[in-house]
Amino acid sequence: MGELLIHPTPEWLPSADMLPASLAPVLAKRDEAYERFNEHCTEWETVLSANWERIAEQQDQSAARAAVAAGKNPMDGVSNVARAAAERPRAVAAMHSLGQEVRRIDAELLRELRAEIPGMVGSVEEALDGAEAEYLKSYAVAMQHRAAFTRFAYLRTFLHALANGRFAPDFNPYSALGAGASVRGAEEVDAVRLKIAAVINAA
Repeated sequence: MGELLIHPTPEWLPSADMLPASLAPVLAKRDEAYERFNEHCTEWETVLSANWERIAEQQDQSAARAAVAAGKNPMDGVSNVARAAAERPRAVAAMHSLGQEVRRIDAELLRELRAEIPGMVGSVEEALDGAEAEYLKSYAVAMQHRAAFTRFAYLRTFLHALANGRFAPDFNPYSALGAGASVRGAEEVDAVRLKIAAVINAA
């Protein structure tokens, strides 16, 4: 929709499950208003487009060629250009009105949210502390399992090398992804597994 799009949705707003239940009514009202705005923009997308006239002209040209091919009069009926020109002012005005309604409710929502902030801070801090503790605990456990995975990866290639008369394998699990690699979890496991297979299949 080019320069006419007003982007009324505040994408920075926390999800509803993180906000006080008292805000549910205004959030529902906001969602409904934005849905109306979005439905209007979707329904009238071509007319609201910055190049609406060129699109309508192309539609008219295609319709005229089809009419001639079918032996009909290509000038019958209202042209798409004329129809779009007639519809566009109302479509644009409605879009802006619907967008203004979304922004009006946004202002109401933010006023109510600001009033809730003093009562939210304490519980949010408590939840943040709890989430931090769980994250650090889970990370520590994950790193322990990662170290075990690395040791067994080395052991697997060491056993292969020993069985094939080599004193030690040409393998370092930590270098499987290259220096400074940041991937973890399944992606790291897949890379190490591929490196193990490459070492085993090479001899």
